[in-house]
Amino acid sequence: MYVALIDLYCIKPFHAPKLEVLVKKKGSKLLVVEDHYPEGGIGEMVATALSNSSVKMSCLAVRKVPHSAGPMVLMKDQSIDRDAIVESVIRLTRST
Repeated sequence: MYVALIDLYCIKPFHAPKLEVLVKKKGSKLLVVEDHYPEGGIGEMVATALSNSSVKMSCLAVRKVPHSAGPMVLMKDQSIDRDAIVESVIRLTRST
């Protein structure tokens, strides 16, 4: 199993073919983790760009109304914390 971390901190400029080549070199599976809502975010942009490829993708994002708390509590509550990432990677790598 290969894992690569890409810090895609903004949506422009975005070179979809380059990302697709990298993801396919690493096993054709991609997990996007973002700390905001999925609509209009990096996950949605990447899913659209790779929709005609063989890449299997999963996205962790904020899906509930956030509340006031420290960063670690908020990430856990939104299931975008370390444990959620590890669980998602395991689930994604076990899938065919």
